[in-house]
Parts: sequence; structure tokens; C-alpha cells
Amino acid sequence: MTDGRAAGEMKDTLLDNLHMADINPRICGVEACAPGHSFGPAVREYFLLHYVVRGKGIFRRGKREYTLQAGEIFVIRPGEVTYYEADMRDPWEYMWAGFDCAPPFAALLEQDVLRLPGALQNFSRIAGCGDMPAKEWRICAQLYELFAELDAARGPAQGHGGNYVGQAVNYIKSNYSQPMRVQDIAAGLGLNRSYFCRLFRQQTGLSPQEYIVSCRLAKAAQFMTEHGMSQEEAARQAGYPDVFSFSRMFRRKYGMPPGRYAARARQKQGG
Repeated sequence: MTDGRAAGEMKDTLLDNLHMADINPRICGVEACAPGHSFGPAVREYFLLHYVVRGKGIFRRGKREYTLQAGEIFVIRPGEVTYYEADMRDPWEYMWAGFDCAPPFAALLEQDVLRLPGALQNFSRIAGCGDMPAKEWRICAQLYELFAELDAARGPAQGHGGNYVGQAVNYIKSNYSQPMRVQDIAAGLGLNRSYFCRLFRQQTGLSPQEYIVSCRLAKAAQFMTEHGMSQEEAARQAGYPDVFSFSRMFRRKYGMPPGRYAARARQKQGG
């Protein structure tokens, strides 16, 4: 926590740039601002979040101006011109974290101001990482947790929690080699089987069972052509213990037996 910090006192934490792919911490710190203390107009090359611990101030992006208080976060996005200033009578104290991030994370930072009082714990832990080993990883962990809360706050209609088909597709692609039933996938999502099947077809053009079969056969084809597996090995790895059933379904999808498909692919690769 930052209790007892004198007005005008700032503490920056020096970080290594580890060039992480999803969330890459760049800077973090804490400051108890003096009355009227300001920064900008300025442009950042990374995302920068300021969590207001106490006090008040203004944040300006373009022609929009916001008055912020404790429990709120103002968001600075790369390439945007921003300005912020502490209140003269009740200057704010804030903690900040700057980072690069992949598009799915950036999509959660489209609002200029976020109201997430529970984020105090995350920012306090970030601020407390300064003297710890592997501090970049620890900060990254807190940012992941923060993004989870931001996604949850959007509600099931917008958040990933409501992306039932996406979750089902990910499950199928991650578990195609294992026995699976459509009704079990629907139950895992908390959905009625018929509703899940209708929703899945609307978004993919296939029924869940058709998608499972297509995924398994595509993987088997890949195993044979890219990894040199036999028809029997590819069938087993793709979730087909019965090679005869596998061969019949493969022929239906690709118009030829698995062995001939693999031979043609090897012939093309050999020129």
C-alpha cells in the first residue's frame, strides 16, 4: 500500500523489457501528487493505466475531460495525446502500470475510464514488486488477474464467459484424441443440448458432431502427411480406435482412402 507517502513523492520501479508476447510489462510506479501537479500533453508508445488511490484530478484525452476519484482507472493508449492534473485542494495519489499487450487484451481497454475498485489489490501488489526477484513475471501475473476482472465486469453478453461456441471449439481442438459426447460439452457449458447445437451451427455452419469429425480427420491427415504416421497410428492419435470406421469416414471427406491420400501428399512434397 501507499499510505503515508508525502505529497510530491514518486517511486518508479525499473523493469527489464522481456518482450513477452501477450502482456509485456514496461513501467510501474506510485506517486502522491502535489496540488496542481500535471503531466502532458504527452504521447505514449504503450498502454498505461493509472489507478487512483485517493484524492481527485482530471484526465483529458482529445476534447474529452474526466474528473476522477479513488477507485477509478484512467487509460492511456498508445499513440494518443493525453493530459492529467491533480486537484488543487485534494490532489490525487495514484499507482500506474505500463505494458504492451496483444489485441484480445487491448480490446478490454477501449474505455477512457474504468471503474474497478477491486483493482486496488492488483495495483498494490504491482507496486510492491520492486525489490522482488522475477518482478516482471509477478507484475504480469497481476495484470492477467486485472484483465480477468475487466472481462468479467463486461458481463456474459460481451465477455468471454458468454462465448460458448468459442469455448466448445477450443475444447474440441484440445481434446480431439479423447472420447467426447456433444451432450457432455453442452453440460460443461451449462447449456441445453438442443440450444447448444443450434447456437454452434449458427456460428460455424456445422453441427458439433460434424465439427468433431472434421477436426479429427484433418488431424489424422496432418499426422500422415507431416509426421509420417501410418494409417493405424494416425487414426489412433486422432481419436479413432477403429481403423475401419476411420477409413470409411476419411474416404467420405477426402474422396480417397487414407493411404492413397498420404501417398499423393508425399509425392507432391517430393516434387
